[in-house]
Amino acid sequence: MDLKREDVMPSVSHTSMLSAVDNRMIAAMRLILAVSALLIISIDPFDPNHYVAVTYMALTLYVAYSATLFVCAWRCVPLALATMEHWIDVGWYVILIGLSNGTNSVFFFFLFFAILVASVSGVLAQGYAWRSFRRRCSPSLAS
Repeated sequence: MDLKREDVMPSVSHTSMLSAVDNRMIAAMRLILAVSALLIISIDPFDPNHYVAVTYMALTLYVAYSATLFVCAWRCVPLALATMEHWIDVGWYVILIGLSNGTNSVFFFFLFFAILVASVSGVLAQGYAWRSFRRRCSPSLAS
């Protein structure tokens, strides 16, 4: 039985297809997270009690950013910031946390999404870096 290289190793187009599917899934999860956060805060405004209008504006801009990334991922448009998306997410989350109740904010748990994206997208060391960053932000969470 003759094995061809294509049978043993995935082709470049196959790996890029898997990468495109991963990018679509991550972009869809980001968009779902952003839209659900905006809906939850709109229905039950329990968290942003300091800068309500600015928090809604920041969350709306994050939804627009997430929708843009989703459309680009769905159309397989390569982005220059593809390796930086989870870092940009952390920037958004830090802004949202700062505008709301700090580490008591519901947005604080959004940092887990950035950690997961960094970990599953082949940037495991960056996932560990964000995990240690989160631990420093809240030392009471030892997990």
